[in-house]
Amino acid sequence: MRFETWQTEWVAVLAGGITAAACCALLFPLRAAAARLNLLDRPGPRSSHSQPTPRIGGVGLLAGVAISMAVVFQPAGPILTACGIAAAVAVVGLLDDLFNLPWQIRMLFHIAAAAAAVLLLGLIPNDLGLPFVKLALPTWLGAGLAVFFIVGFVNAFNFMDGINGLAGMQGLLGASAIGGLLLAAAGGNFGPGAIVCAAVAGGCAGFLPHNFPRAKTFLGDAGSTSLGFVLALLCVYAACRTNLPWACTILPLGAFIYDALFTMARRLVLRQPVYHAHRDHLYQLLIRSGGSHAAVCLIQVCLMLVWSAGAFLYFFGENRVRLIVLIGLPLVLMPAYSILVFRHFLRRRVAGLAK
Repeated sequence: MRFETWQTEWVAVLAGGITAAACCALLFPLRAAAARLNLLDRPGPRSSHSQPTPRIGGVGLLAGVAISMAVVFQPAGPILTACGIAAAVAVVGLLDDLFNLPWQIRMLFHIAAAAAAVLLLGLIPNDLGLPFVKLALPTWLGAGLAVFFIVGFVNAFNFMDGINGLAGMQGLLGASAIGGLLLAAAGGNFGPGAIVCAAVAGGCAGFLPHNFPRAKTFLGDAGSTSLGFVLALLCVYAACRTNLPWACTILPLGAFIYDALFTMARRLVLRQPVYHAHRDHLYQLLIRSGGSHAAVCLIQVCLMLVWSAGAFLYFFGENRVRLIVLIGLPLVLMPAYSILVFRHFLRRRVAGLAK
């Protein structure tokens, strides 16, 4: 790492600031270029937007992260490996934006990218981090679960990137929470992982003025898949390089994971295709009920903050507190939220006010 004589918290501030400024500045010319090249997301029957919008935001975000990583770190080693794999995921996402690749090809590449990251970086969890249970995972199982989690979250994040600000807010809050957990685990010392978290959070902060409350650009598949990949990789990194329980590092992303899993399960029960475009996510039902992008996004931000708070309770609490968090968030809070959303949607539809 460069700036060895600096206090590491200032290195993190530098990384976040460079990424935010670079991303925000780069998106102005990138938006213009996307419009000229017709790289636009045109509204369709299942869209939540009404105007053709450039889908180039992810390129600016990743370019900002790459610039800050080049400034802060030596251009070699694990950081370079992780950046290279994330860039490859972004390239496949960009190809999907341009040519609408079959989902099977995307899935195969995501599996290959996740496996490469886990094996090349040595990120193989040996325990799930559950309360009252100490379960040593064989290497092959730990590696398999890490790959499964990364691939699953990449696709969940892509599914959830559907309204203004939502993915950017999850990236900002998720990276910040994981960075905070890394700091707590290291006794307040910034390490490489926490600095990368600061850079990712900064990139999302630089992207959000272009996407929220009014969307002048979208992440696109290039951005949503690569950002989801990096967030999932940071979760696995935190679990493998510190004493953070793996279950704890996943919690800041819980709002996205729950909505994606709940919607997938519901569509499977109804025998509806999972990979076809739809508007059945909980946040989409709120939009279809007449909610604005800003209002629905802020509701989701509140859920993200609750899940992130649960992650810190999980880390600092004893096993009983951890069990309450694991039961309370996914099995009490979120089902109650789901019921409220469906009741609201059905009432609005009966009144002819829901789409």
